[in-house]
Amino acid sequence: MAFNKKDLEIFLRNAILLDGFKFGHDVTAFYWQKEADGVINRIEVGYRKYPGSFYLHTPLAMVKFNEMEDIIHEYIQKYGIENSYGEYTIQSRFRDLPEVDYSKFDIEIHDEASFNEVVTEVNKIIEYGAMPFFEKFKTLQDVNKSLNEMDEVEISRFVSGIVGIKIPLIKKLINASDFKDELLKKKEWYIDREEFKNHRHFKDHDLVFNDLFSEDLREQQVIMCQNRG
Repeated sequence: MAFNKKDLEIFLRNAILLDGFKFGHDVTAFYWQKEADGVINRIEVGYRKYPGSFYLHTPLAMVKFNEMEDIIHEYIQKYGIENSYGEYTIQSRFRDLPEVDYSKFDIEIHDEASFNEVVTEVNKIIEYGAMPFFEKFKTLQDVNKSLNEMDEVEISRFVSGIVGIKIPLIKKLINASDFKDELLKKKEWYIDREEFKNHRHFKDHDLVFNDLFSEDLREQQVIMCQNRG
């Protein structure tokens, strides 16, 4: 009998046991998810399906801070924006853990034996990557501390979704000392990059930014006018 998605689901459910996490699946991935104190931790394992076999992707760990994502969702809905790029705040895929043999993810899974070869490495990524990631990023303060140490490329991989909105919102919610500087920097970013206004993937994101931070931007404008006077 051909190996099918139900077989893969059963094997994953039995092979990856995480305390407090609920197992589930959607169209393109299986996931393990836990929510506590307004924070959702989620591990996703995506897959590619072929006739009678599958390939697993390396696990993706994500953290959602409801406090900020609920705010963004309200504005996304207000402007009818389709491309928000997910509701999670930060993410990591752990592509260079020394404990992991990444070549195993090239194995075609068609039975229990081939599955076991791959899932061993999945569990290692969860143990040495995902769980420490969740432990490190429990609060928005933790996130902001790492943001301050990253370059733009690292930030683009770390922050999930609309980076130009999420970074200043994180800093606003925790009263970060550099919030105003970040806000003005992102304002110029949206002004300078016309594709954010017209490209279908970024359409109307600038409207969300200007609406969400309207009072803060107005306050900064007043301060700048006073300084010039």
